[in-house]
Amino acid sequence: MKNKKVLIAIITIIVILVAGLVIFILTRPEKPIKEDYTGEQFTLDAAYYNKGEYLEKDKDEVLKLLEDKASFLLFTHNDYCTMPIPSDTIFQKTMDKYDIDVIKLSFAEFKETPLYDTVKLAPSFILIENGEIKSYLRADKDEDYDRYQKEANFESWLSSYVNLTK
Repeated sequence: MKNKKVLIAIITIIVILVAGLVIFILTRPEKPIKEDYTGEQFTLDAAYYNKGEYLEKDKDEVLKLLEDKASFLLFTHNDYCTMPIPSDTIFQKTMDKYDIDVIKLSFAEFKETPLYDTVKLAPSFILIENGEIKSYLRADKDEDYDRYQKEANFESWLSSYVNLTK
């Protein structure tokens, strides 16, 4: 009988600790991005004003771009999309319109970059100026939903940060 009470107490403590850890992980605040945005557009590196294509890269190539303080657009994605219209289709329309290339990186590889310290969910579209995150779409935020699903909303958001023409 005494062993049963000890076992129940140990299991209860473990359950409480696991629940506390899960709550901590789910409620910790996102690392903030720089709040000094002035409303000025930035220009991508010349190589990205090209054909309007996704450029498949691996984490090492992205790490090199960050190290080189490059300015580029990054789409990180899962192997599936739960949205009615796949977000990469929405993004592609603006890419085609302005002939802007976007780096595409799987979320599994993305998690091995320092960008994951800020952007925790995919899909996400990340604006990187001089090797630092300027802004990004948040998959868990209602205000970004239409940017994932409506071309005009995405284009408007993107053009508020990025010079879409050379």
